[in-house]
Amino acid sequence: MSKLLSTVNGLLIDIEGVLLHGSEIVPGAHGVIEGLRQRDVPHRFVTNTTIYCRYTMLERLRALGFAVEIDDLYTATYAAAKHLREQGARSYYPLLLPDAQLEFSGIEVDEVSPEFVVVGDMGASFNFLRLNTAMRAVLNGARLVALHKKRLWRTEEG
Repeated sequence: MSKLLSTVNGLLIDIEGVLLHGSEIVPGAHGVIEGLRQRDVPHRFVTNTTIYCRYTMLERLRALGFAVEIDDLYTATYAAAKHLREQGARSYYPLLLPDAQLEFSGIEVDEVSPEFVVVGDMGASFNFLRLNTAMRAVLNGARLVALHKKRLWRTEEG
């Protein structure tokens, strides 16, 4: 491993499926991360999970024993909120769970005429009314931001 790492400038480490599978730690994950730290290999943690803001993801990782700092963590919700801020967004319509919406603080939720519609995972709260509201906003000029393009994902339930 040491010889291989000598040619690496840095690593982006996916969280789901690499460090965690649901709420279970992938065997050996702690040891690998510790080994990277001991060898001073630069690394960051990334995820396309859209149900959490990165502060919740940070708490979750720390509770499972991973020494992670907020600046080491990049999530789909963080990237989307950063993008909206870079675009000067004042409003958006979220197809997101409440925790994920925390990432967008300072950008107003607008159900009538938002500048952006942000689509992520809403689980069982995704319904026709919300989809119709989002579609009307897009037809009226809102820009659509999709947080990932997966057709499905595996959870602890299957």
